Amino acid sequence: MKLKVMVIDDSELVLSVVRSFLSSVGHDVVTRSMAVGTRAAVLREQPDVVLLDVNMPLLDGAEVCASIRAHEGIRETRVLLHSDRPEPELRELARASRADGYLCKTGDRERFLRRFEELTGLASRRAGARVSYVLAACGGLVAARLRAELVSPLRIEYTDSGAEVLRRVFSTDAPSGLLLGTSLRDVPWETVRAQTAQRDPRLGAQLVLLREDPVVAVPPGVTVWDAGHGIEALEAMLERAHTSR
Repeated sequence: MKLKVMVIDDSELVLSVVRSFLSSVGHDVVTRSMAVGTRAAVLREQPDVVLLDVNMPLLDGAEVCASIRAHEGIRETRVLLHSDRPEPELRELARASRADGYLCKTGDRERFLRRFEELTGLASRRAGARVSYVLAACGGLVAARLRAELVSPLRIEYTDSGAEVLRRVFSTDAPSGLLLGTSLRDVPWETVRAQTAQRDPRLGAQLVLLREDPVVAVPPGVTVWDAGHGIEALEAMLERAHTSR
């Protein structure tokens, strides 16, 4: 799948290298060397993805990301931070700025493209591999918090329907990870969990239960994240599931 990617960096060398990486696999690349005017450029170009340097003159990446999120016409544009900062710092910055993820700068083409594909849902389909994404099935309040704060190495899609979860689990586009809330609007979460485990034991074993109500009893052996807890614990659970695939 071809994407239109806007790359923003004040280094001409970085722009050249990233353009060559993305163009080599067929993506349409637009580059900018200035952060100022980015929101207008995104409105004009309508890219699928904005790859945004963190350290730039006049406006930094977090400020640019905030300006994109504030505009109704482009707030759903996927924004990825791109930096040579230490990964823990970059991860926290992505969360704080409401970016969709981050890439560490590298001259390794394969490493860059692998990470880019993970974050944009374009994981390689060679040998029948499926696109990697996590399905978060939960109520509106928890979903809003995850959208605002959660940074994951995988693309995340949302629903509040247990029926939709089961439809996907039983389809050829099944998720590679499942965050299952306890306040679904239709099918009980217990039913969804049981049928998921029966259909795909691996997915069932890696499932993370989002306990939206603290009084909900959880069976032994289930990985649980309580909605009142810090988001970092949930990110660590997702990271472990991702690296164990």
